[in-house]
Amino acid sequence: MTDTSLWETKFDAQAIKKLNEAFTEDDAWLSINTAAESFWAASSVDKPPHDPDVMRAWHLLVFSVGNFKRQTPITVPLLSHPESWEPEKDGPPEKVTVPLMHGESMEIDVTDRRTWIGLENSIKGFGVATTSTLLSALWPGRHVIIDIRDLRAAIGLDYEAAWEAQLLRASGRRGEPVNWNSYYWLQERVTTKAKKLGLEPVKVERALFILDRLADGAQADAWRAKQGGGSRRKVPELPWTETETDLGYVHYVAQAIDNL
Repeated sequence: MTDTSLWETKFDAQAIKKLNEAFTEDDAWLSINTAAESFWAASSVDKPPHDPDVMRAWHLLVFSVGNFKRQTPITVPLLSHPESWEPEKDGPPEKVTVPLMHGESMEIDVTDRRTWIGLENSIKGFGVATTSTLLSALWPGRHVIIDIRDLRAAIGLDYEAAWEAQLLRASGRRGEPVNWNSYYWLQERVTTKAKKLGLEPVKVERALFILDRLADGAQADAWRAKQGGGSRRKVPELPWTETETDLGYVHYVAQAIDNL
């Protein structure tokens, strides 16, 4: 990473706060937080992972996460805590055993990458993006949510670093893989940036999500204008950096921040 990257020069606290103003899914995330806290409460009283109370709390959390990752999350009234619930003073434990199918269980560790992959593989229908959402719900501030939008924005803000980390394909910017390698890269950058600026990591992550939406739309609209119109669905692979025919996604990322 160079000192001249957009990640360092433009993606500052003011830009992050401005971008967060456009985030509209906070209610769904608050319900996930409550579901996660309810799971911690149920699993912290020496009950086995397949105890009915733990199972119900785990089901609620997993399905809340799955709903959050829908393209259009289902909206229901916000969850509230039972009157007897009290938050853990020292935060959640670093390890927890969760129920799996057929009476099996597994331990998840906040720092052990092998357990994150094991969790993904143990829940049918989960991928890296959804698993990262579950980890972020269990350990907010230590894990982040990865999806194609926040990953693309992070790459656009520091293309050179992403290239050095071998996150990029040789062709256009679409289809960059959301995998565990890209998650490790994004998690470290988001949590480090948040600590440096005195912000919660979720704020940095959400800012990236919104930034990609702005830059992606601007680049697609510019391409369509050159073609005299057309559907956004038919926009081809567009480049990361400037070419003879396109200013490149990196340009539109910088422009989006300048226009905040």
